[in-house]
Amino acid sequence: MLVQIPIKSLNTYHSNWCIKGYVQRKIALQQFQNQYGPSKVFGFNLFDAEGGEIHITCFNNVTDYFFDKIQLGNVYIVSKGNVKMANKQYNHLNNDWEILLNATSTVEHVASEKEHKPMVKFNIKSINDIRTTNVNSIIDVLGIATDIFSVCTICRKDGSEVTKQTLNFKIHVWV
Repeated sequence: MLVQIPIKSLNTYHSNWCIKGYVQRKIALQQFQNQYGPSKVFGFNLFDAEGGEIHITCFNNVTDYFFDKIQLGNVYIVSKGNVKMANKQYNHLNNDWEILLNATSTVEHVASEKEHKPMVKFNIKSINDIRTTNVNSIIDVLGIATDIFSVCTICRKDGSEVTKQTLNFKIHVWV
């Protein structure tokens, strides 16, 4: 029997779990080549009513089954996926875990955005906290963009090129 749990409670020690959440982001289907031949992947981010968030990924044949079923803004109950440590290189959500769907996984549509939309929780930090925040961390800072400059390409010392865009913000600090 499946037990519905909040996303923030999910970990590798749970069995017979299911989670219910709102699809806030759906990542396009991508094709790539690896040592096993042609492959494909897509993912989506699920948010629940308690502010929990998790990234869910599908590979190869599993993408064929779930890609068209998952619609941005809808609510689903997900179960029978593999819970694993989040790969922070690709997953910046505030969760140590992510889910890999497989051929036995189930994703059941239960509502549209109009019927159920969870509240998004922010990780708002003071502008002073940015200095002490770890590199590649995701934080929320409230501000107003006052200037947005054109995108340009710059050359690094190692000869590689990167794209850069400068933004100026006006940030109000509440005390």
